Amino acid sequence: MDEKKLEYIDSLTVKGTNEVAFFRKAEDNEKVLSKDLSEWNAKEIIDFYKSLCSPSLDFIYNIHIVYKKYTNWCLYKNLLTDNINHYDEITMDILMQCVNKSIADQRIISRENVLKELSKLENPRDQFICLACFEGLIGIGFKDMIDVRLSDFDLKSHIVHINGKVIPFTDKLYQYAKQAAETQVYTNSNSGNPNRQYIMVGDSDQIIKKVVSRENSDPIIKPQVIYDAIKAVQDKTGNPALTSKALKESGRIDMIKNIRKENPSLSLTEALKQTLAVYGNLVSLQSYINKYNDFLK
Repeated sequence: MDEKKLEYIDSLTVKGTNEVAFFRKAEDNEKVLSKDLSEWNAKEIIDFYKSLCSPSLDFIYNIHIVYKKYTNWCLYKNLLTDNINHYDEITMDILMQCVNKSIADQRIISRENVLKELSKLENPRDQFICLACFEGLIGIGFKDMIDVRLSDFDLKSHIVHINGKVIPFTDKLYQYAKQAAETQVYTNSNSGNPNRQYIMVGDSDQIIKKVVSRENSDPIIKPQVIYDAIKAVQDKTGNPALTSKALKESGRIDMIKNIRKENPSLSLTEALKQTLAVYGNLVSLQSYINKYNDFLK
């Protein structure tokens, strides 16, 4: 990374975690264009965003914000040739056009097909993890999913109370949760060591139990445990929609459709707003609707 970007990062009062990674993504394109990303014109910016082939608007938006702030700093320092921040010309609609919709479409899966794929799995814990992603029981760094216990499920109201949140759940999720809490043995589905069994440690109320092995005796359940479980599920099923992000977005779409089924007069925007408390906020509600409009009909 060049000295100018390092100086910019050093100048930040609050340093994010993405600047270095996002700047590195631009390096090859900077070499091709023979100029710093702060000097790119609108067409060059758009072409680069499209070249990322990202199915995520949030990802492209986050990169855009980092580049835009960096270019503003260059403008303030009188380092721009034409003294124009061309990132200001890029609207949310333009960013939406940079999303790789074909990849995004492949990652949307119905509840019926999620359950069909999960029926192929041996471990209730993995089944619970995937369906919890679909139903929005996630949290930052999977904290809600890791912390939730069987006693947090209110069977009368079908609501989970966890970390100050109120999240609805289905009978199937509770079934997987109960089975996972009762299971003491985990069968490895990893292709490198298939069918090897491990003891899981945890009380009868704990859903995500710790798998004990020689390689890992840490009693703390970390987010990587969830990532590894989901990766094993994806490897086993070969389904690109079985990632935490894809399951989350598929679940949000399912929730929107159910909300509008119960209240047909409700607009897509209003239905989408009702999902925010469960699945989290979005960069732009309208852009989300534009992106997934075919699935929301």
